[in-house]
Amino acid sequence: MTDLLCEISHKILSYDHLRTNGEQYRTLTDSNRIDCTYKKLDDTFILILNRVDKLPTINRPQEPLHPYPYDTTIIRFKSLDENLLLEGTLTIPNSGSSHPLVILISGQGKHDRNGENNGHKPFLVVADRLTRQGFSVFRFDERGVGNSEGNFESATTLDFADDIEAAIASLKRRHDIDSLRLGLIGHSEGAVVASMVAAKYKQIAAAVLLGRPGVIYEEIVFEQLTRMWKSANIPDSLTALYLNFQKQLINVVKVESDSSICKNKLLDVANKTFSTLTEQQKDVLGLSKERLVYQALSYSNPWSQFYFRYDPIPVLQEVKCPILIMYGLKDYQVPPEQSLPPIKRILSASRHQSYRILIFPDLNHLFQTAETGSYLEFARIEETFAPAALDSITNFLLNHLF
Repeated sequence: MTDLLCEISHKILSYDHLRTNGEQYRTLTDSNRIDCTYKKLDDTFILILNRVDKLPTINRPQEPLHPYPYDTTIIRFKSLDENLLLEGTLTIPNSGSSHPLVILISGQGKHDRNGENNGHKPFLVVADRLTRQGFSVFRFDERGVGNSEGNFESATTLDFADDIEAAIASLKRRHDIDSLRLGLIGHSEGAVVASMVAAKYKQIAAAVLLGRPGVIYEEIVFEQLTRMWKSANIPDSLTALYLNFQKQLINVVKVESDSSICKNKLLDVANKTFSTLTEQQKDVLGLSKERLVYQALSYSNPWSQFYFRYDPIPVLQEVKCPILIMYGLKDYQVPPEQSLPPIKRILSASRHQSYRILIFPDLNHLFQTAETGSYLEFARIEETFAPAALDSITNFLLNHLF
């Protein structure tokens, strides 16, 4: 149910969208109102749509307004295999002839160059702050998103790392970029990508890792699901049953590389699980056969096949540049109490010479000041990126790139 509520909150549901994307809907009360039912799989929501003269204003006070006190230019570059053309925005300070470069790397899911999420544009806010402080900042649409070519659904974390390397290769040829002062800022999965690139590309002078996973993805999924079911007051016995379903799906993905065979095995898991559930269990968990199948097949993509097999910890021992690691204590997507201990251990064991860890008590996964940390709060919060977190990032990069 929470997945669907989140989906609905991200869309403006027009009459045509409702007519074409659900199963049962509408009563046209008059020309200014539609009473309707939105249905997807086994979830149904009653919606009342009222005509308005204009969309309500969403207050995002941190977003910069034109004219900017710096230059912006569109940059297009080719992927490493030169099959794709990717596009982004480079912001450049007005003063000086050569500037340190910071590249922003987004987390899991489709993101444009602004890292747009729940009506927020965090990468726009971060780029604006850093450029005003003397950094050139590059942010770009992920492959298959915005103006970038490619198919996002077929991409893996390795592809995203390759795209960062391609961006560096293109940008470092510019006369206004100092190729010896390169920094990366990665969020969530993007922090793993930043680690991969910094480990391989020794010219990286500093890396900021925001909400970085420190355990295998399987453990993060289990922790997220456990917290979600607990908040919904689901009995522990049913939570364990559902986690076992997830475990079976993940085991398939971890060992089966053939796409067709993988899908068939995932479907078998979904069908067998559904057949063992009692009607009461289905009702309490809100599960239908269609939903189980949907969840099973969502693991059949190349990204899942890579990320469920990948351990994000070992690569950190190859990162030699200064590192700033930041978490919000109310991050329920990548909880610091789960991910931070392994990160501390690997950095200590590898005798890393320069790293700093900051935990902000009131911040969530997006580094907003939050009440609960739930993703259902993301859109309601006016703040896009907490000023204290922005200050910490800025000061770290000033210390290591200037």
